Amino acid sequence: PQINIKSVIIPPHKMMQAIDAREIDAAIGFPQEFEANTALTHRIFRRDKLMVAMAPHHPLASCPAPTLEQISSYTVTVVHPQKAPMIYLYMCGLWEKAGFKPRNVIHSPTLDDALLEVALGNAVILITEQSYSVYNTFLTYSPLKELEGYNTEIAIAWGKDRENPIIKGLVWTLLEQS
Repeated sequence: PQINIKSVIIPPHKMMQAIDAREIDAAIGFPQEFEANTALTHRIFRRDKLMVAMAPHHPLASCPAPTLEQISSYTVTVVHPQKAPMIYLYMCGLWEKAGFKPRNVIHSPTLDDALLEVALGNAVILITEQSYSVYNTFLTYSPLKELEGYNTEIAIAWGKDRENPIIKGLVWTLLEQS
């Protein structure tokens, strides 16, 4: 009865600081962001497919299943490597595995900035299918057959030194839902 739950969006490069400073109890992100921090425990609770998102008026929006080759001829956006180095490395590694070489890349300061570039029609973005439920009102999504075998893992992390029953309950709930 005395619980106050608040969800906040924090840039990936500040999540670890916020957990260390006890400003937040847990963070959700890619497991690669948490693996290097030995003070954290993390659990993968979901695997998402990657999709391409674009503005409804983008030339690829009318294509039911664009290919990576088609996408590579357009500008692609990704969060800047200094702001989200692990996400950037992950995406570049994925691009390399899939043989994806975009002609032009915009390095956006935040995911919100990247999505604004997409909504304005300036770029497309490879993003997880889960984002569809958040951003579906102003973007068009298409699956990518070439990336069907590449699932993006999503994890929750918290400080090892914390015995917070609410976090444990949240972790179990997320694991059960997956």
